[in-house]
Amino acid sequence: MWFVKLGALILTLILLINYPLYTVGTAVFFVVVAYAIGDAKIKDKTKPSKAQSKSPAMNKVEIPEFDAMKQYIRMTALGHSNCAIINGEGGLGKSFTTIETLKEINADYALFTGYSTLLSFYKFLYENRDKIIVLDDTEGLLKDVRAIGLLKNALWEVDGRRQVEYNSSTSMLKDTPESFDFTGRIIFLCNQIPNEGKRNMEALLSRALYYKIAFTFEQKMKILKKCISARTDLDPAQKQKIWDILNRYLTSETNNINFRLVERLAQFVKFNEAMAEKLFVELYKEEFFNV
Repeated sequence: MWFVKLGALILTLILLINYPLYTVGTAVFFVVVAYAIGDAKIKDKTKPSKAQSKSPAMNKVEIPEFDAMKQYIRMTALGHSNCAIINGEGGLGKSFTTIETLKEINADYALFTGYSTLLSFYKFLYENRDKIIVLDDTEGLLKDVRAIGLLKNALWEVDGRRQVEYNSSTSMLKDTPESFDFTGRIIFLCNQIPNEGKRNMEALLSRALYYKIAFTFEQKMKILKKCISARTDLDPAQKQKIWDILNRYLTSETNNINFRLVERLAQFVKFNEAMAEKLFVELYKEEFFNV
């Protein structure tokens, strides 16, 4: 940081003026340490977040098919709903679209991925009780009846309060209270809804804006083409190469078509354009192409 470096330089001048011989080595040491600290802090500050590191080199892509999803996210973030549940197969852009939409409105959000224990989830809810919580890739939560209980309490008001409780006789809660008022909102992103139709799950879904993403083959191909065109790290020939490969192998019978295919093909093309098609087919032949 600049003030750390400035302070070190001033201190160095004072030492040199008053003790020119004895403290030269010490002064140099102060300067070196100050610059190291300043540079380290600058590097740490500019370190990309998880959401940013996932973003490919591309211009903004306008995809009308995501408009309804974006509106549900905004509704929730702005307090018109306590929860939105977005369901759809992996690789369709749920996470990226959600984070970008929240950034557009400068929302204060916290991202929770994976699910290990009920206690860790309870503590996360408490620590972010006034924020917009994005639960991504956490289907395990929806398989845990106790976790569903916490979510229901966090999303539904009783006497004007959404009180979340964790009853435990252990000391593992430490500084976390056994109950608290949750004033935030929750956006749940999942590839599938486990136990759909069961009473607990239906009770949770009834508390949320539940939206399912289901694109047709034609819609997916249209979006893939837009994603390719928006890339800023590829020349026109490379973009055409990627589109030709996708157009050649993807059909309405292809399993699990997702937008990550563009990123993977871009990696192959930039590595070795002549071998890109072979590398792509070899990698996905069993999963997608059945060849």
